[in-house]
Amino acid sequence: MFQHHLKAVDLFDFRLIPEAQISPDGNRVCFVQKIFIPEQNKYRSHLWMLATSGKRPYPITEGDQLDFAPAWSPDGSQIAFLSTRSGLPQIWVIPATGGKARKLTQVKGIVDRPVWSPDGHRIAFTILLGEKGLEPEEEENIVSSPRMHFTKDVRWVTTLPFKLNGVGFIGDKFRRIAITSIEGKTMPYILTQDNMDFTDPTWSPNGNYLAFSMRNPFITKITDPTRILVEDIGIISSEGGVVRKLTQSLGPAFHPAFSPDGKHIAYIGHAQQCGRYTQPSIWVVNTEGVNPHDVTAHFDRPFGDMSIGDLIGQDEIPIAPVWSRDGRFVFYLVSDSGMAHLARINMKNGQVEALTQGKRVIYSFSMSQDRSRAALCYSDPATPNDVILLELNNFTREVRLTDVNKELMSSVMIAIPEYYNFRSDNVTVDGWILRPPETVSTVNTPGVLEIHGGPTVMYGYLFFFEFQLLAANGISVVYSNPRGSMGYGQEFTAAIRGDWGNKDFLDVMNAIKAAVKRGDIDPARLGVAGGSYGGFMVNWILGHTDLFKSAISMRSITNKYSYFGTSDFGFTELEDFGEPPWRIPDVYLKHSPISFVDRVKTPLLMIQSENDLRTPMSEAEQFYTALKVLGQNVVLLRYPNENHELSRSGKPWHRVHRLETIVKWFSKHLLK
Repeated sequence: MFQHHLKAVDLFDFRLIPEAQISPDGNRVCFVQKIFIPEQNKYRSHLWMLATSGKRPYPITEGDQLDFAPAWSPDGSQIAFLSTRSGLPQIWVIPATGGKARKLTQVKGIVDRPVWSPDGHRIAFTILLGEKGLEPEEEENIVSSPRMHFTKDVRWVTTLPFKLNGVGFIGDKFRRIAITSIEGKTMPYILTQDNMDFTDPTWSPNGNYLAFSMRNPFITKITDPTRILVEDIGIISSEGGVVRKLTQSLGPAFHPAFSPDGKHIAYIGHAQQCGRYTQPSIWVVNTEGVNPHDVTAHFDRPFGDMSIGDLIGQDEIPIAPVWSRDGRFVFYLVSDSGMAHLARINMKNGQVEALTQGKRVIYSFSMSQDRSRAALCYSDPATPNDVILLELNNFTREVRLTDVNKELMSSVMIAIPEYYNFRSDNVTVDGWILRPPETVSTVNTPGVLEIHGGPTVMYGYLFFFEFQLLAANGISVVYSNPRGSMGYGQEFTAAIRGDWGNKDFLDVMNAIKAAVKRGDIDPARLGVAGGSYGGFMVNWILGHTDLFKSAISMRSITNKYSYFGTSDFGFTELEDFGEPPWRIPDVYLKHSPISFVDRVKTPLLMIQSENDLRTPMSEAEQFYTALKVLGQNVVLLRYPNENHELSRSGKPWHRVHRLETIVKWFSKHLLK
């Protein structure tokens, strides 16, 4: 087959698999396949089914909507899922063999993933509700008073946080746990009534209780900056009643899972020893709230997939630990040096045993009822995403179940990254170089240093479309995991806490210098790009060096002082600095690129989304305005109706336009 150089519009041909759920008996896998619909500038996703015996997958839902979040009934006969076929996501149920889907919920509010009760008669879910509580989906309150009708869009803001990127203004809304019968003939009932956020519901083995993550989402006064937005594990009778808090408000606590005997709950969390730079661990608490503790305190790697890519959005699929049938172990993902793998954790001594290997990222998993099989979603530098079956009886054996992008990947030329490492301030740092395919160029290419967001994530061994596109256009891509990244131990991650632009700056600069020394990258034609925290770093770099000839900062931070009050979670800078900006303005400004804007000489493209509540448009505007006043070469590209996730889940044509713009900008300045 003829192979062509990758183009931005090839993005539309990718088939994405956000998750795969294995059946209770381990003989079938239901996975979500998401596709681009460019003619309508949107996405569709459907549920697909395959037999683990190796037969070809087939769709069990169809239509012009998003179907996602599948959950098998305990007996394997039905699948509950979320669907937008009637508007906002609601819970639907379909026979596992396919057929007509039945709508289970019809309520106003943002409905989250369905969770079956052990007997298969009820489904729990999370719903975001306002002060009016649960209302039917179709009914609208008709306001007869013109005053009320034309002022109902006015918002009172009395809480913190009061907005959330990708959601909008949340005001006095709370996420609550609701339960509906599988017949769906009556309105669901709200289980948790307290003015708290309740998420991640999970049933006890006997169905008598639900556990969940809970937190007070609204802060009236911050008395301890190290305890911002603390979460706890709670429990309540499935018939309703009083919520019992089981943990000690030490830090994040989420994704709970009951042990087989119902006496303990495993969960993911940490005690904020290093604030938001603390690695997530496996914790356990008994159902009486006695002795919550970190089972894996000695293990110096984070639990969960910490990788960052641009095909599937981050944190799309919440995954709880899975207990072994005998209660001795739990299964979970572990991130290490750019890889993420499934591991088995001994709940008595915290020993961690990797069950998968290789230079790849396992980003989602589910397990059969007897824990003998697991369905894993993975990516590697040559595989955008696919599903494999992991056999766990006596020995581990893998079987690839899907190859959804086979035709596309055989028609385009891709590059395979070259790993290298380098010393920086007496620390070893991982890096990669993605050189153009041989048919494009292999000698003296320009190079672009890409810097990831977070900063507490990691680049890794997965397919990255933006990088491949730059390589296809004759530009080498250099990327690394500087200090602040996850996957390299607690000390490595916390090294930049409250000190952005110091050790991390040294690391990324050494990354590009070490890459140039390896040859075939022209030191006179270097660019730099990054988003979110990576955008901050681009802005910072331009105020501290003239090494780069061109730059792109995306969804960036430029002024820590203004960011504190304008970002949805900007006030969490208190964790880093200990005091608000009006008390220590010099500290905030010292760590702000805007303070060094008069040193910037490099041509800069700033890309920002107008609905971004994480790094608001005002961050780019003030840097852009300053550079214009200074007479520098700067362009601001604004995307309306997009938020912080533009590059991963924005409107299809906006994503392609962004990619084409990145290539054109660097081609203009570097391919000379």
